[in-house]
Amino acid sequence: MVNSSMKYSSCLGFILILVLASCSFSQDISYRKERRERYVKEDGFVMSCIKDGNYLIVGAYTPSSWDSTFYYDFLSGTKTNQKFTVTAVSLQFDNTADTLTLKEVRNKRDYVFTSPNLDKIIAANKKLRLTVCLTDIESGISESREFILNRRKHTYPTSTLPHVL
Repeated sequence: MVNSSMKYSSCLGFILILVLASCSFSQDISYRKERRERYVKEDGFVMSCIKDGNYLIVGAYTPSSWDSTFYYDFLSGTKTNQKFTVTAVSLQFDNTADTLTLKEVRNKRDYVFTSPNLDKIIAANKKLRLTVCLTDIESGISESREFILNRRKHTYPTSTLPHVL
């Protein structure tokens, strides 16, 4: 009887070690206005800011920059009579006053920023100042809006074996 319980314990211990060893972790980093809200939602546009590899991507979405169905349904953009185009996006980190280099603008809505020190800059800054330049399509009037975004880290397990954490 003792021999069988020792085999069971050894087997269970081996399985536990195997499961724990198979776990690796991934981390998403984003900057948000509200902790639980992935997007900054304003009257006529929606913004997001997420780290993707060696880039910080700022998404600037309007009903005209993306399919209006996607904008209103998936992004839950607010219905508005104002129609904007986003003409520029800039950012500055509060603690270190660092800025990033704009590498490219994809599809007139995704602003891709980079720096050789991106990981260090993000680690040193919990807050990001995001400035968005907008032009009203009907009146042609330009304005800028500024947002203070807070860093949010989300760590989750990834592996080949199923497990619960």
